[in-house]
Amino acid sequence: MPVVLARIDQKLIHGQILSGWVPFLDVNEIVVVDEDSTQSPLIMRIMSSGVPATCATSFLTPDRLSRHLRTGEDDALRRLVLFKDVAGAKEAMGSQDLPIWSLNLGYYAHLPGIRCVKIHSFFSAVEEELEQLAWMASQGTEFYAQSVPNSPRVVINPDKFVWPWP
Repeated sequence: MPVVLARIDQKLIHGQILSGWVPFLDVNEIVVVDEDSTQSPLIMRIMSSGVPATCATSFLTPDRLSRHLRTGEDDALRRLVLFKDVAGAKEAMGSQDLPIWSLNLGYYAHLPGIRCVKIHSFFSAVEEELEQLAWMASQGTEFYAQSVPNSPRVVINPDKFVWPWP
């Protein structure tokens, strides 16, 4: 089940993931957790097209993640789990008793005009998402921001998960 990185990132598989995280962490499976992506063979094909041949790609709904991670308990298996949104990460954890002890907050933005709290320079959340993040923090999840492996790791204090922003 080795998950070497769990990350919330709306862009899912993109350049920073493929050129930064995959080689740095020696990832051999990218697991995309997103209900919508699993419904579109075209989207799955497009996202998989840039993934190195040495790396498998799986597309799952949040409710299937725990079962998938229990397969292939091989120590050589190194998985990068990408959540499309906060709700998917919370659902995967809450509905399956799946502990995620460390969660990288990647790119997550909202449309202009949507009232949200900026947690980090490239991560913002609306009230419901803040509640979901706070619940994950109460389960022991540590949050941090780090766009690529050679950038500094910034620990995110769960006190930021409040509405409205003080």
